[in-house]
Amino acid sequence: MELEPRYFMAIFGEAHADTAPVEGNHYGLRRKYWPSEYIPWIKIAKGDIVLLYCTKSYLKHSEAIPGIGVVCCVKEGSDMNTMWYRYLPLTWPIDKNTICNRLSPKDLEKFKNLHPPFRRLFVIQKNSARSVLKGHRIDWP
Repeated sequence: MELEPRYFMAIFGEAHADTAPVEGNHYGLRRKYWPSEYIPWIKIAKGDIVLLYCTKSYLKHSEAIPGIGVVCCVKEGSDMNTMWYRYLPLTWPIDKNTICNRLSPKDLEKFKNLHPPFRRLFVIQKNSARSVLKGHRIDWP
């Protein structure tokens, strides 16, 4: 029996857009900002789905989810963890209002509590992810 993927949201800000763009297939994050919601045995794993959100300061995709990431692997370091993913762009980005209207109350609270540094990674519920993505298609290369 295969496990179902878990769902996360990764937050991108302009500060790292030149070295780690949303389309760059990797997301590095200091361990202190790595998701605290997971228990050690529930780690981000290959096949998990990440909604890739860009803050207002990320000019290319301001306040939107331009695509999703399918996790390929995670490299854990002493100070920094890096998640590698396959970037899959959406046919059109999902705007912030749509995201806020479709997230569950619990996930919306996490989303609204963003503050600098704008690089965060947090768990979201499967129903939230599916609701946010509803009606959007992957723009296959």
